[in-house]
Amino acid sequence: MMNRLLKLFDPRGLKIGMLLLVLGLNVLLSFLLIRGLTDWVSPGERGLENLNVFLILGEFLIGYMTALGVSLLAKHQRGPSYGLWGGVGSFILVIIQLSSYGLLGFLIAVSAVIGGYNGGMQGERLHLRNQSNQ
Repeated sequence: MMNRLLKLFDPRGLKIGMLLLVLGLNVLLSFLLIRGLTDWVSPGERGLENLNVFLILGEFLIGYMTALGVSLLAKHQRGPSYGLWGGVGSFILVIIQLSSYGLLGFLIAVSAVIGGYNGGMQGERLHLRNQSNQ
């Protein structure tokens, strides 16, 4: 199990351009999501309790969609690795920006990593299915 996890985080064999693309997209979109939602809902408003749900769902979808897209663009068997690396970029950004949220900020950050992994896995499945149909 540990070897599989280490293999997923191993940057050897990854395309540098795709790695930078997934990291950049995840960090940029996560920054825009967090800034947009936290600026949109001021602390005294009633919508603040729903903000957490939108942040978790948004971070998951950002990780999922960027990993899916980059996995399909890269066209080799390392989609989940791209997703995890992109998720780590979002994880660090979310932890820094939402440090006052405590455990909830950590859960929001973890959702980005999980979304990236799922998107990378889905991209690999789609790529393998397209290869087998050709």
